Amino acid sequence: MVAKVPLELGDQVLIRIAKHQDVARLSEICLLTGDSGSDASDMYQHEEMLGDIYLRPYLEFESNLAFVLVKNEEIVGYVVGALDTYAFADLMNSRWLPRLRDKYAPLVASFNEHEAKLWELIREPFSADPQILQRYPSHLHIDLLPSLQGSGYGRSMMTVLLEALHGAGSTGVHLGISRANEGASLFYKKVGFQVLSEADTYLIYGRDITKM
Repeated sequence: MVAKVPLELGDQVLIRIAKHQDVARLSEICLLTGDSGSDASDMYQHEEMLGDIYLRPYLEFESNLAFVLVKNEEIVGYVVGALDTYAFADLMNSRWLPRLRDKYAPLVASFNEHEAKLWELIREPFSADPQILQRYPSHLHIDLLPSLQGSGYGRSMMTVLLEALHGAGSTGVHLGISRANEGASLFYKKVGFQVLSEADTYLIYGRDITKM
């Protein structure tokens, strides 16, 4: 089931399903929000790396769960999700990560410290905690340009995705964030998420969506 989009939010703002031609702009937004919600452009020489990991596979494998926020005809944010994290992991490991290894292996010698960390993610199999997946089988990523964070648009974007996941039969959704991203922690708590697990550098949040 696809959420009821396009959704008009007023003032020339709407949420719609992502299109193939949006990929370049969405990858740009992934980079512009890649430092705990702030601009990460200075952190990465290979500007596509963040989007190749955290955005593009969702557009390829879960395109019915990829939504963009458009303001004055310009894309300013997005939210993407995976209905079944186990199934998504299989696709990542069999079809997506091998492509990225081929793409970035020749560039390893040029990586800075931030890119080296992303390379480790590319080299390792995609996985998730089975205990979390029992109650929260879906997962998501949401990014909104810094100038619009705190505007209320993030809540609307989240609602659209959660309704789509619920309509597709999901019982719950989870996500991971850096501990340094205090703004994101506050946002997720406001939209009904709770901390499921903690580590030194990151937090896992989850929300039950059996009732929407």
